[in-house]
Amino acid sequence: METLTILHTTDLHGRLSAAAAQRLAELKAQQGALLLDSGDALPVPNALAVPWRCAVSARMAEAGYDAVGVGNREYHFRSLGLHWAARRLPCPLVATNLRVPGAPGVRLTVVLDSPAGPVAVLAAARCMIPPRSGLARLSDIGWTDPFEVLPEALARAREQARWVVVLSHLGVRDDLTLAARGLGGDVLLGGHDHFLTPRALLGLGTPLVYSGYWARWVTVVGLSREGKRITPRVEVVRLP
Repeated sequence: METLTILHTTDLHGRLSAAAAQRLAELKAQQGALLLDSGDALPVPNALAVPWRCAVSARMAEAGYDAVGVGNREYHFRSLGLHWAARRLPCPLVATNLRVPGAPGVRLTVVLDSPAGPVAVLAAARCMIPPRSGLARLSDIGWTDPFEVLPEALARAREQARWVVVLSHLGVRDDLTLAARGLGGDVLLGGHDHFLTPRALLGLGTPLVYSGYWARWVTVVGLSREGKRITPRVEVVRLP
């Protein structure tokens, strides 16, 4: 039996304390886990950028984050702003359904090494700017419906990795649809709605997990594979 362990947070909003970062680093080392976040890690306003550095970036580096999905607070309507967000983070910023020219720090997919083998991480970003709006005409970033992008992206990820994880900042309603259509990989890790699940939501086609907000909790997600069957185990840990 193969087992992959993931530590998941979301919607930090810049509130990751030094004590919480230390606890995450300890858990990551103890569990041999990947540490992933589903977006809104930074404390900046939605779709804007600020020129100063964020303390949360250094704390995320101390914790050992491996990848972050694009949330509202990482998003910017110009590629330069998204490039700024990517440079502030200590790990890859992932958005499978965004086309971002001139921002190599924003990845469509990232493949991470783990004790359980290669893990492909994809991420679904919200549509932040209404199509045909004035701001959309100023934007050089292309957004595509994740329901259109993920089937092909997941197929490519399966060729590259033993495990596939999808980070989502779409919100609960769209996440339920993703899971029901089997578009969440081996596990779908959601964010945006500040929802906390004490256990994985099952029976949807893909296990779905939420981990709260403001670095109050981290979810330890254990995935056990036996043949083609994957069984999730979830434990919610309160952070200091």
